[in-house]
Amino acid sequence: MWKYFNYFIISLTLNFLFSAQVLSADCNEVNGDTKTISTSCTDLDITGDSSNVTINSGVTIDERGGGSWTAIGLSDTTNTTITNNGTISTTQNWTLRNNGTSAITNLTNNGTISAGSTSAIRNNGSITALTNTGTISATGDNGIKNNTTGTIGDITNSGTISANRYGLRNGGTITTISNSGTISADSNYAISNTGSIGTFTNTGSITPTGNTGISNQGSITTFNNSQGKSGSNPVTFTKKKFTFLFAVIMGVVQKTLWYELT
Repeated sequence: MWKYFNYFIISLTLNFLFSAQVLSADCNEVNGDTKTISTSCTDLDITGDSSNVTINSGVTIDERGGGSWTAIGLSDTTNTTITNNGTISTTQNWTLRNNGTSAITNLTNNGTISAGSTSAIRNNGSITALTNTGTISATGDNGIKNNTTGTIGDITNSGTISANRYGLRNGGTITTISNSGTISADSNYAISNTGSIGTFTNTGSITPTGNTGISNQGSITTFNNSQGKSGSNPVTFTKKKFTFLFAVIMGVVQKTLWYELT
């Protein structure tokens, strides 16, 4: 009887070890390739020119080491395309980090990009078009953080961008933002801007739970807003530098002023 019991214990041990190896397998590096990821893996590195990566639905990419790495890191890239239909997640560090030497042409999220204590997307380089129809979130600092060296052409959001502190935090340059979804924060500002934003069109919801909708210490050239036109839930602004050229939405200038200063 003990012999069979020992066999059972050995079998369980081998099964555990085999499962752990499968679950902890590193992603294959993408260097100028076209690749569809159909199996969950950890630590995806993207380099080179014209990399085209698609992450299938049901697939999870996470960080190696339980919190000290990014899930997807880009360095020395040009003309990169990333389409996420699955889940990209970290428990602590940046989930997707675009270094200052990297250029993404199209970043599309139809699934989930989530982070723990830092940022779901951190950009130090350039992103031509960032499209979100899914969820970009962080339980910590930022849903999307565009640093001072970062440039983003167009952000189009019809999904959810959220975080504990800042849904969208911009210190660099963003040409256009089109929001028909939700941008929110729990304890701070839904959007914090210390850089420059060209045209910002909001037909969705900019919702802070604990503070103000938009903190602007940089410049926003054109703000087209329809939130609050019903007389409730207006967009709220705070801070000192208001460089706005308000566009006419409803044909009357006053109709564009659906906001409150705090």
